[in-house]
Amino acid sequence: MASDWEQRRGRLTRDFAQTQAMNLFANQGKVRHFDRSFQDLTKQYAAAVPQLTGAFGKRGLAGPNVRSGIQRQALQDFASQRAQSFGDLRFDVDRSNDLFKFGQKSDFEDFNQSITDLEFDKNQQMSADAQALLRFRYGG
Repeated sequence: MASDWEQRRGRLTRDFAQTQAMNLFANQGKVRHFDRSFQDLTKQYAAAVPQLTGAFGKRGLAGPNVRSGIQRQALQDFASQRAQSFGDLRFDVDRSNDLFKFGQKSDFEDFNQSITDLEFDKNQQMSADAQALLRFRYGG
């Protein structure tokens, strides 16, 4: 039969493993969300390019022999917005990954500290039991 210490250690280990599994599952959901966000953003900007360039052609501000500063500025603004949107999403992904890694590290450190505390308590109890046995045996 397992001792109380072994049961407590097993419970700590199981709790840690369950927490890690739940965190990993949650992180995988975030990864899928960010993948969809990147795909959606890519589609959104890809669909906007023909609309943007077509609008200038309809107004006579685009074509083979037309050099329009308005069109050039609009395309630069579009490119800047696209870069900013992808940069913001990349920042969110990186921040989410950093938080996940920090959480994993923190959980692992907490688990190790709990095991260390358990071992310390076990050793203290063994020492107290040994002293009690010596007092009992030698009448001290």
